[in-house]
Amino acid sequence: MLEQFRTKITNQIGVLERRAQQHPSVQEYLEKLRWQLSEVENMQRAQHSAASNQKNDQGASVPLVVDGASTKLTSCSAKDALEGTCSTIEPSTAEATEMADLTETTVEATETADATEASEATEAAELSETAAKRRRKRKPALYPTDSDPETYDLLPSHIKKRLPPCGEVPPFDPEAHGGPLFWNNPERAGAQPMYWGRWAKSWFPRAADVEVDVGKVMQFFRIRKGPDGNPVSNLLGSPQYMEDQGGWFRLPWLAFNEVDLPSNSLGHHNGGYADWQKAWHGCKFEALYSILYCGRLAASADADYGERFNDAAPGVYVHKDSLSHKVGFYMRFVPLCRDGIFWSARWEVRVDRSDRVVAKGTDQWVQEERSVRLVALWLCGRRAEDLEVGWEVSRCWDPQMEANPFSRAEHENSKASLVELHAEVEAMKKSQADDEAKHAETITSFARLEDESYRASFAELEAEVQAIKKRQADDEAKHAIEMMTYHAGLEAVSQISD
Repeated sequence: MLEQFRTKITNQIGVLERRAQQHPSVQEYLEKLRWQLSEVENMQRAQHSAASNQKNDQGASVPLVVDGASTKLTSCSAKDALEGTCSTIEPSTAEATEMADLTETTVEATETADATEASEATEAAELSETAAKRRRKRKPALYPTDSDPETYDLLPSHIKKRLPPCGEVPPFDPEAHGGPLFWNNPERAGAQPMYWGRWAKSWFPRAADVEVDVGKVMQFFRIRKGPDGNPVSNLLGSPQYMEDQGGWFRLPWLAFNEVDLPSNSLGHHNGGYADWQKAWHGCKFEALYSILYCGRLAASADADYGERFNDAAPGVYVHKDSLSHKVGFYMRFVPLCRDGIFWSARWEVRVDRSDRVVAKGTDQWVQEERSVRLVALWLCGRRAEDLEVGWEVSRCWDPQMEANPFSRAEHENSKASLVELHAEVEAMKKSQADDEAKHAETITSFARLEDESYRASFAELEAEVQAIKKRQADDEAKHAIEMMTYHAGLEAVSQISD
């Protein structure tokens, strides 16, 4: 029995040691159990010592036997054990009392620890339930619904402050600075987009009594001015509901006319003849104002601006008509007016395939910017319950993430200025190289002329020397003739005198 108590106390000590780290109140029981464990071990050693003095007839001894049903201790020989005549040793009153106290202390410590653990579990459950209630209260959509208040816990606090009022068309924010750098890197924007599914649905429940109204998007365009000061909505025709296209609205680009497309191409394909084909371009809703303001799709060519493209193929990326469904990967639904309706956009365009950019490893067409013409803007409005699983959804319309056509123009002007500056520098370098070449040629020519002049001067000098020598020879010959004449005259005079 002592062995059973020792084992039980050891197990309880192990349990209480783990709990004592979090519950200092258990430490007192732990110390008492350790003391009682040492007492039990002392009792075991004393009883084993007494039992070792008893030998059976064959000289073998049987260890102390503990009666599991009582506190009696038995010690017997092997023969007695076989015959069932083992003697019984009654423990002393002090030992029985000690063991009874030990049992009571162990049970009390266990009950205390269990009660503490149960209390903590209850407290944790209550906290979990409270947190769950708070989460349920804090988990509404970003627009009014029948049962949820507006708390916008889905968004960082700095974005909440600039949200437009529910149900109103958001005006343009002069501090807007959105662009591919933010749209393609949501951590910069501060609000990670979601993909529509069960989790996203919990943040955007069904809105109360709301219908898709394309007029709000037209108002969105009307309060945004173009470069001429007129609303950019004037650039678009009336919305046409395309029921056979899944409920999209088509807004024609009024400046486009199929017959005005040039028949000649600036591209290097198809022998200079244009090859106009229908294509599609998906875009973020935040980019629409900038596109309407500029009247074109800008080429993706600036990685520093966040634009994504094949380094070997900068240009405007589109999908051919048979792959129009793939532009959905580049769209993003946004709760524009915080009224429970989500909007996305895509562009119908015409592209001159004779002016294409060769790109490998993609099913997209890449075009030179000059070879793309806007044809129509397509808008899609959906209620939360109508969104399809997998569609990308923005958490809100953040006014500062809208593309600013003025900063874009400044950016493009800066790029153009840099290009002009680069061209000017290259021209200066070329001019300097030409000047250096000309200078080198001049020096070479001068050296050649100098050499030729030297040779000519040497030839003239040599000719002059020869002339002098010739004159000298002529003079000597003449002098010789004169001397001969003189001597001949002297001889003649001498003869006459004789």
